[in-house]
Amino acid sequence: MRLFAYGSLVARGGERVMLSGHRRCWGVAMDNALALPGYKRYAEPQSGAHPAVHVAFLDLAPDPAAHVEGVLIDVGARELAALDARERNYVRAVLALAGGGRAWTYLGSPDGRARGRRRPVVVQRAYLEAVRGAYASLGPGAVTRFDSSTDPPPGPVVALVREDL
Repeated sequence: MRLFAYGSLVARGGERVMLSGHRRCWGVAMDNALALPGYKRYAEPQSGAHPAVHVAFLDLAPDPAAHVEGVLIDVGARELAALDARERNYVRAVLALAGGGRAWTYLGSPDGRARGRRRPVVVQRAYLEAVRGAYASLGPGAVTRFDSSTDPPPGPVVALVREDL
């Protein structure tokens, strides 16, 4: 099975591909006011306080004039199940690839996208830097292509420390 990665999963490497008809957006968020066992939460580095914000993550949005660079990752059933659990703000969907192939990807769930429209919303700086770093590893121009195919963050980019619950 193959998985199209367009955000943090690009760091796993794989075959570089372009997905036409989409752009990257910050369309998914989690509610940082909630402490959900088995999930994550973000704290301010100085105070340790958990700000009552919605932390946004990347998603795909239809856009006939755009395309998104990503990677195709080969995954087995066990790894795909683990990713399904990790990507709890997303649903796994099938994409039709140029040339007739198909791949799985993760698209924002209805609840995850609803949280992405709530304010205040922020982007965790370390997440954005990790995604841009993953694209930098794809070679010259990949970060520029990432930036040009990604909507601007919907709120401030802030330093928050991830805490796994």
